[in-house]
Amino acid sequence: MPDKTMKTMLKISVLTLLLVVALSLAFVVGGCSPSPTAIPGCRCNDQVVGDTHVHYGTFRDVVVVAVWSDLGSPPARGWVNSGSGASVSSERAEYSGTRTASDGRAVEWKAITTDGKTGRVTINNKDHRLEEGAVFLVRTGDGPARVTQVKQELSGMTPAADTWALLGKQNPKVKKFLDELGSKR
Repeated sequence: MPDKTMKTMLKISVLTLLLVVALSLAFVVGGCSPSPTAIPGCRCNDQVVGDTHVHYGTFRDVVVVAVWSDLGSPPARGWVNSGSGASVSSERAEYSGTRTASDGRAVEWKAITTDGKTGRVTINNKDHRLEEGAVFLVRTGDGPARVTQVKQELSGMTPAADTWALLGKQNPKVKKFLDELGSKR
């Protein structure tokens, strides 16, 4: 009799496990996947470049916004915390990011676009138009954060450290921003 009970319990355990796996797969495939009508290739990510930090958003796998700040390295005996995300539908993409340091400096941003070319970018509660420039240089030292919006074509860029470094050499405003910070590139 104990053998029959053990076999029954084993069958129930295996069936329960199979049911859990099947339900989990159904949830992941059906419930967590982006809508098939969502705009593809919309992501938000970030990268430390020397002593600076770049948050960026992609639309159809093309970089459409970059928020570049002086919050790359933590202050002495301190920390820097960062987060970013994107949500997307069939009509628009929304990106957001935060970067805060233990000394109180912070960059909070949000961008919304329907076409990857126009839209609103809000940095530390101040609105900007994406069509007026896709690169935002943010200085957080010495008082309130100051933002410089830069007109820069980003569509051919691959988001990588060497790409940002090249932009820092080729774009005069980005170069000036990095030079003023004394950033390692």
